[in-house]
Amino acid sequence: MPAARHILTLSCADRPGIVAKVSAALFEGGFNVLEAQQFDDLETGNFFMRVEFDGARGTADVAALRNVFAALAGPTG
Repeated sequence: MPAARHILTLSCADRPGIVAKVSAALFEGGFNVLEAQQFDDLETGNFFMRVEFDGARGTADVAALRNVFAALAGPTG
């Protein structure tokens, strides 16, 4: 049976390193990125991202990933 697919969407003030942090969190959590899009809104200075991913390892835990992203969200707003 294929792994469940998940979609993460986010928006925040644009700053360097957002894509790297999201990708690293997914990788370290045992997930595999299937598709990703991101863009900057130059008028507002906001960054938008959508990532589709699934569990690459049996240890991939979506609940734990939510906690990781909650911690990342604080400093980035």
